Amino acid sequence: MIEVVNISKKFRIHRKRRTSIKETALEFLRPSRDSFFSGWFRSRPNEEIWALKDVSFKTEEGDTLGVIGSNGSGKSTLLKIISGITQPTMGSIKAKGRVASLLELGAGFHHELTGLENIYLNGSVLGLSQNKIKSVQDEIIAFAGLEQFIHMPVKHYSSGMLIRLGFAIATHIDPDILLLDEVMAVGDAEFQEKSAAKIMDFKKRGKTIILVTHNLDQAEAVCNKVLWIEHGKVKLFGTVDESITGYVSEFYEQKLKEPPIPFSFEFGSVCQTTRMGNGNVLINRVAFKDGSGKEVRSVISGETLQIELYYTALRDGMDLEAVIGINRFDNTSICRVDSASQENILKNCPQKGIITAILSPVLLNKGGYRLSVALNPPGKPYEPYDIHLRFYEFRVDSNQEHRIGPIITHPAVFECFPMNASE
Repeated sequence: MIEVVNISKKFRIHRKRRTSIKETALEFLRPSRDSFFSGWFRSRPNEEIWALKDVSFKTEEGDTLGVIGSNGSGKSTLLKIISGITQPTMGSIKAKGRVASLLELGAGFHHELTGLENIYLNGSVLGLSQNKIKSVQDEIIAFAGLEQFIHMPVKHYSSGMLIRLGFAIATHIDPDILLLDEVMAVGDAEFQEKSAAKIMDFKKRGKTIILVTHNLDQAEAVCNKVLWIEHGKVKLFGTVDESITGYVSEFYEQKLKEPPIPFSFEFGSVCQTTRMGNGNVLINRVAFKDGSGKEVRSVISGETLQIELYYTALRDGMDLEAVIGINRFDNTSICRVDSASQENILKNCPQKGIITAILSPVLLNKGGYRLSVALNPPGKPYEPYDIHLRFYEFRVDSNQEHRIGPIITHPAVFECFPMNASE
């Protein structure tokens, strides 16, 4: 159990003393009670930054809390405070049980010691006896896949090896509370799968987990609560669905305020931005709806998904071509559908309107996906009005037990015939 009450954290950024006549002269021109000469010798005032401000939440035993927010919002600082690495400026924390954390690459390791020596060092810091550490030593080494390197100083380890060893130590010493900062974003697919399985095992055993992540699909898969932090303050603390929906909605709202960047293959703008086009038609909003017309962020595989593009055109009566692309979270391209390939050019469209695309049934299997949308002049895909590239995230769930495997389930008809004697 963790209870955080009105936590605030202030950092002071020390600014250097003036070192030139120019700096002092510029300071002199600003209104000040200090004299020109006293300003030469005194240091410039320190800047104060509040990394966290009045953050409060409570988790119970068995909770897996996801912490989301933009870069610099205070997520990592919060975990450092809970783990005891740094102290809050104000507020209090109650944490029941042993806390293990994996917050930064290489944190907690003595880089001159071997991997094996660091296992014992970390275990001792957490209060484990030598016998207890020895009893899990082989499991830690095997989980990290470091059998051939365990007697090598960790200063020679790659970042992936360090993360694997740190995660293996943190999860095998049987903590009551586990703090993880973007751990599952590092490493290969096999390690990420093993990490996810270990986290699910912790959940079943009633352990408390706090996971900082930018992967919303990951948060949906393993968390039962989500804390959304922005600019050091709690934006929302609640269920996975309501917190992630709020976060994604605000992200889209901010993105849509950005004007499209002029489209050009010559300068590689496709790789540099998520929105491009000449702006003669603007996509203002994209909505996902299920078969009943209810707006959703996830859909069941095999059911209906309706995608709505809300747009504003330069004038009334324009002909349009709509394009939709779907990518997996690792940006693997899955499929592309467009109105032109279906011989369905959208003619004489109103200046403001909604274009709908109905995918029925959804063939995608369980997982997270990114949607791209575009509106073009008919037959001119290289002169787009507006493109949102891998802009919108959605999830596909399944009524069947999740299996790691294919991206889509394609309908097929199976039959059996007797073989001819000659065959």
